[in-house]
Amino acid sequence: MSVKRFMITSESEIPKEPSDPAFVILDVTDPRKISFVDRIRTLGTTISFASHNGLLFCSELRHLEIFDVSSLPEISRVSIFEGNHPGNTTLYEASERRLYLSSYQQGITQL
Repeated sequence: MSVKRFMITSESEIPKEPSDPAFVILDVTDPRKISFVDRIRTLGTTISFASHNGLLFCSELRHLEIFDVSSLPEISRVSIFEGNHPGNTTLYEASERRLYLSSYQQGITQL
């Protein structure tokens, strides 16, 4: 049995239609034959991603969305945090209980 490899990427910094932001899942098992798997709508334009223990953290304009990606290509939304979280989503903490977000304007924010 071969292992499947997936890649998640933002469609673009500016969605085709402002009311339709999303990210896409691609099957990159064979890099010569990359194939589209799914398109996941988000509440805002995704600025950055972080992944940890089967969770995908999507830092977006005005939102942070968390998805369960432990059974790719199946994805489910776990949580949404309202607020302005632009910047890079980074995870630090040995206990795996804290999420730190960084942005140019706000510095580091702990959730």
